[in-house]
Amino acid sequence: MESTILLVDDNDAQRYAVAKTLKSSGFKVLEASTGKQALEKARMGIDLVILDINLPDIDGFEVCKRLKNNLETKSIPVLHLTATYLSLADKVRGLEGGADGYLTQPIKPAELLSTVRALIRMKKAEESRETELILWQNTFNSIQDAICLLDTKGTIVRYNRTFQDLAGNTEQGILGKQCHEVMHFFLDCPEDCPIRRFFDSPMPQIRERVKHEIRRGDHWFISSLDPVISKTGTIEYYVHLMRDITEQKTAELTIQRALREKEILIQELYHRARNNMQVMASLLQLYADRLKGAEEKLVLKDIETKIHVMALAHQKLYESENPSYVNLNGYLKDLSMFVWEVVAEHASKTEVSFQGIETYVLIDTAIPLGLAVNELLTNALRHAFPNGKEGKIDVRLSRGNANEILIDVIDDGIGMPKGFSIDQDGRLGLPLAVSLIENQLGGKISYESKKGVTWHISIAKELYSRRV
Repeated sequence: MESTILLVDDNDAQRYAVAKTLKSSGFKVLEASTGKQALEKARMGIDLVILDINLPDIDGFEVCKRLKNNLETKSIPVLHLTATYLSLADKVRGLEGGADGYLTQPIKPAELLSTVRALIRMKKAEESRETELILWQNTFNSIQDAICLLDTKGTIVRYNRTFQDLAGNTEQGILGKQCHEVMHFFLDCPEDCPIRRFFDSPMPQIRERVKHEIRRGDHWFISSLDPVISKTGTIEYYVHLMRDITEQKTAELTIQRALREKEILIQELYHRARNNMQVMASLLQLYADRLKGAEEKLVLKDIETKIHVMALAHQKLYESENPSYVNLNGYLKDLSMFVWEVVAEHASKTEVSFQGIETYVLIDTAIPLGLAVNELLTNALRHAFPNGKEGKIDVRLSRGNANEILIDVIDDGIGMPKGFSIDQDGRLGLPLAVSLIENQLGGKISYESKKGVTWHISIAKELYSRRV
């Protein structure tokens, strides 16, 4: 699109010659012979004003000044072209008065045209820059997060509309102030403010983002500060962003309260389940006391012990900070001591020890493991040390190379009888332990009888992790 030039000169011959040169180069030319005409026509979409100084009503210096002081015309470049004001002082006066160029007559067409094109290019570039700046500011203002740009001293140099709304301030109350003056209404920055932490941090950390959750009134914010680093590696500005997370925070707090209430309810259910099991165990004990047959009493005692083992798992869940998981280490340790106390009459000289690592599993993994360990321990206490023989039983909990759960029950007793087979064992305990590990948990169980008996239990990660 062709550019429009306003040519202002009271000399008809000079105005004609300059206009002809401009038109021959593709410019559209509007003409004026007085300062008053120039000020009126400058509002007609002009790209450049070529302005003589010696005008009959208002001199060119004053016309230029008025053009630059008017919001409608201040962005139009002004080129003084004069045949009378030729001194260096005149040129200085013209340029300091706001003119963008100063040429004197006579002038060659090539010099005039190159100057005109340069000034119009500058105007187009400035318009493009202003358009980009407006677009950038509109985009900046459309961001829902509150953002401001700080200089290296923490002074606000730019901000978006959300930041202004959050601060509840006008432009005069924001620019040039420290962020904490605007956002916290304090002369000193609060200790928990991320900006204070940012500027107080040592130099190696000052180039990294600082992020902090803060509360302002009834609102919660994620506040962050990022350095703007130049190509040379120096920090020029800091971008301070505040994101309103009140809805998210409220939802989180609601969920946390609901989860806590759920945990309390679950713990109460575990507590009641444990109490009910203990009642059942007490009833079995009362019934066993009425029986005369030793074998019948032993059967009821085994059932009572199994109920206590399950009740102990519920007790551990009740005591746990996370009611979904049982600390297997603590559970098996207490279980080992409990079983020893129950069967101590058969093995009063037997020592039971436990070694383990922190391992957490759900209750549907813990109870079968506990019942299996109970059977192995009970069997060892009753049969590994006949006639009051002294001995030792070790229960060990560990993790394998593939992160599987490993449990070993080791005794130094008399070992398994020759020709022993679990399938042919008349007692229920060992087959039950095998069934719990292999069928219910999908694990492996085996034993070896050398200077006592060692039972090995292994549950692969892909099996128990589905329950953890």
